[in-house]
Amino acid sequence: MTVKSLSKSTTSPAASDPLPSGSSGADANTLVDKIAETFADILPPAWITRGIRQRIARVEYEAVSDQSRLIPEQRIADIWNE
Repeated sequence: MTVKSLSKSTTSPAASDPLPSGSSGADANTLVDKIAETFADILPPAWITRGIRQRIARVEYEAVSDQSRLIPEQRIADIWNE
C-alpha cells in the first residue's frame, strides 16, 4: 500500500525527542495508534511500525503545540512508505 499526501506544511522536529509525559503527549500517541488500528489489515504489525508511530505522534503533538512545527503530509506519507 502506498500512502499519499493531502496537503503541505513546513518543518519536522527531531524524531528522537520524547513526548512530554502529560496527557497531550499520551493523546498524540493514542491518536496515531487508533489511526494505525483502522488500517491494521493493510499495515505491517504494530511492533514493526512502533518507531514510525512514535515519530508521527511526536510531530502531531508539536504541530498542535506550535503551528510553526507543522510538517508536510507528504513527509509523513514517505515515512509510512519506507
